[in-house]
Amino acid sequence: DGKTPVGYDVDLAKAIGAVLGLKTTVQSADFTGIIPAIGSKYDVGVSSFTINAEREKQANMIAYFQAGEAYAVQKGNPNKVDPSNLCGLTVGIQTGTVEDDEFNAVIDKCKADGKKAPNPLKYAKQSDVTTALVGGKADVMYADSPIIAYAIAQTNGQLEQLGDVFSSAPQGIVVSKDDAALTTAIQKAVQKLIEDGTYGKILTAWGNQAGAVKTAELNPTVS
Repeated sequence: DGKTPVGYDVDLAKAIGAVLGLKTTVQSADFTGIIPAIGSKYDVGVSSFTINAEREKQANMIAYFQAGEAYAVQKGNPNKVDPSNLCGLTVGIQTGTVEDDEFNAVIDKCKADGKKAPNPLKYAKQSDVTTALVGGKADVMYADSPIIAYAIAQTNGQLEQLGDVFSSAPQGIVVSKDDAALTTAIQKAVQKLIEDGTYGKILTAWGNQAGAVKTAELNPTVS
């Protein structure tokens, strides 16, 4: 309905709550505002956060999924987008994501090669990025691979992935560094769900079983 949060993140959060005997209340929020509000407005953040050193300085992160990055275009790639050359194109990106940060390098390379820089079309919500691509405002969308897979499924064949998944990295559930007890409880709950098969069923239901992990590692070492 465009308002109710859905996805494997949401189902996993509810499953964690069930393991802990707690009622889970899921709220939609702008991506960039979630981590700063952990420990005050939100107890936990589950929103496909790629684990990196900067985020691990801000909060505890419990690995629960292995994702890469990918591109999506309209079905049939009518604009003949080449994933190795995005110069001059309008690229849909969610604000505050890893892709948002990394896209600066794409812009710089195009300029260095004497080509027209791509135009990043940024939105706070991923659903708006997807809508922009479907509606033709963007030539291509750049996001985490499970986000791309979900967008393709939700648009009933109007989109397709362009090229292969690249830059694989773990994603993490975010918990305040000041709440060691909750961090441990969440980590143990995720590990239980992995071992009893619930976790795998959730990922499979959303077509994201390829990103399954075997261990809910706390603050894994990342580059």
